[in-house]
Formats: sequence, structure tokens, C-alpha cells
Amino acid sequence: MLCNPIGHEYIRCHRLYLQLAKSLSQKGYHVIRFDYPFTGDSFSSEYDRFDQLNIDICLRSINRVCREFQDNTGITQIFLGGIRFGATTAFLSSINLKPTGLFLWFPVIYGKKYINEIRNEYKKWLNGSFTFEERNKKDTVDIFGFTYSVKLLNELNELNLNSINLSNCKLLLIDNFDFFSKEATDYCFYKAINQSIWIKKEGQRNKSLVPVDELKYIQNWFVV
Repeated sequence: MLCNPIGHEYIRCHRLYLQLAKSLSQKGYHVIRFDYPFTGDSFSSEYDRFDQLNIDICLRSINRVCREFQDNTGITQIFLGGIRFGATTAFLSSINLKPTGLFLWFPVIYGKKYINEIRNEYKKWLNGSFTFEERNKKDTVDIFGFTYSVKLLNELNELNLNSINLSNCKLLLIDNFDFFSKEATDYCFYKAINQSIWIKKEGQRNKSLVPVDELKYIQNWFVV
């Protein structure tokens, strides 16, 4: 099961998720891609907005999709994974779902740092452009055209994955720093080459290229 990032990172990682899902499917794995409520192509009414999203909604959505899949297929071994916020929700969901495996690609370890990063990148992108920030409601913040609720930002601000015990499952971390080496048992760490595929560079209008090396490593990790 592939858990999505949110905001502008959802858009920039869309092709990456598509390619990963295709490659794993070709190797015989059943792969689920889905959207959290209020995001992407999820069913919603005209009154549902991205600024209604919070972490609990994401975790309940992952749990519901996972249980639905298991009930309808009889499959017992589930792998969860994702990039950035999607890796974080996969990690948090693993506490209750107890998956067979978990792969985390640049997970948001410290929520406060994550918020600062995306805000700073947005400010850099706005600098010198013809784009202007719209005035938001006082309980929301706009970042790259996505309106985050203060509730979600506060939840992220308190987030620290290092304070949470790891699930006892097969684990792959793709990052530029090894966070879990002291705790994990069945554990692989891959030092990433492409460290900013989700960041919109100055003057760049298209999505970044798909990081092929990391995709191949994930495919091989599944069969080890």
C-alpha cells in the first residue's frame, strides 16, 4: 500500500508513485494507491476542502483501505510505504496495523523542521515571481497553493517519530541520514542520491525526473 504525501509534494511525487506501483505490479505484487479524504481524486462534496485534513483522518483512511483490501482478498501480508508525509503516515499506521514490511522514503521525522522547510521553499519560489499570496482565513496557511489548517500544522509541529517505538517488521529507510539503526532489527538503510525530488527549483516548471536508483532498490528489497 502506497501512502501519499500532501500538498505540492503530492503533485511532484505523483509520477514516482505511478512508476513504483507499475514496477511492483509487474513483479506480481498487488499494489494499492489511494487518496486521503479532501485530497487528489478522493470522493468529496463541494464543501470538502484540503484545509480540513489532519493526521487522524489520514491514519483512519489507511486503516480502512487496508482492512477493506484484506477482507476482500484474504491476503495477510501487507507492506506499507511512502515518501515524505506519506512515509510518516505509513510509519504511524504500522503501530496498529502490524504490517509485514514498511518502507520509508525521506519520512518527515521532525514535523517542526518539515513545516519550516516547505515554508522556506515557498518563500524562495515566490521571490521574484509574479505570483502573489492570497489573503487566507486566520486559521489557515497557504503553501504552494495548498491551504493547510492551523490544526494540521500544530499536529505536525508536535510530531517526532524518534519518540515512537518502531514496529517489529521488515524495514527499509531511504534517506540521507540513518535514523533507526539503533532500534531496528530486520532493517535496511539506503543512502539516497536524489535528496530533493519534491522541491520546486527556481525557474523549474516541470516535475523532477523519477529517481530510478531508489525505485530499483525498493523492488529488490521486496524480494530479499
